[in-house]
Amino acid sequence: MNRRVVILTKSDKHNGFCVAGRDIDSGEWVRLENSRGVIDSEDLITKDGYECRELDIIEIELLSEESDVEHQPENVLIDEQCYVKLLGRMTWPDIINKWGCDCTNTILGINQRPRGAYPGKPSIKIESRLNFYNSNNIKHKSLSFIKVYNASFEINEFNGERKNHPKIKFQYKNSKGDLLNYYLTVTDPNYPNDESLPQGVEPEVYLIVSLGEVYEEDGEVYLLVAKVITDII
Repeated sequence: MNRRVVILTKSDKHNGFCVAGRDIDSGEWVRLENSRGVIDSEDLITKDGYECRELDIIEIELLSEESDVEHQPENVLIDEQCYVKLLGRMTWPDIINKWGCDCTNTILGINQRPRGAYPGKPSIKIESRLNFYNSNNIKHKSLSFIKVYNASFEINEFNGERKNHPKIKFQYKNSKGDLLNYYLTVTDPNYPNDESLPQGVEPEVYLIVSLGEVYEEDGEVYLLVAKVITDII
């Protein structure tokens, strides 16, 4: 079996990549995984040696379309023995015109309520999420394309230690018209956690957000920014 997918994220994950996109034919979100649960550079190679990148339209062979992670139904298992076929490319305006942006009450069910002077955790206990979604017959989803406002980046440090990825602060206008504040980790490799981060405030930014794997230390799933799109041309 195969799928035709436009790649929209190629973010950092476990010394590999988290590669997600949309099925060109159905519009469904798809998160590609190999047998290690990530994507390596060699998994995106065409027969002539080209490594596929964001906005490439590809045809990829799959071993399974059944996700074994309940809160990430988009996961599919690729056939690592097959080359990827490059079919073409899209632009970010193409993506927005074809599928638009999501506008819901919260971002993937996470409302980052502040705790005093500090932002709340952008996460939820996996048991709570599964119970709520299943008992209310809500379809699970872990990827979303959104438009946000007043975005700014910060170097991510804790107790004097610089982390692997920076933070982004922004406001999200939900389906009720309310502005919700978020403060999330960015795994887009185009935004390293150093002084090269953009300065100032971006009035409007598009993001692809993702619910990550269950964090073993606290049993929670965290909201992450897998892709930042600032120039829509």
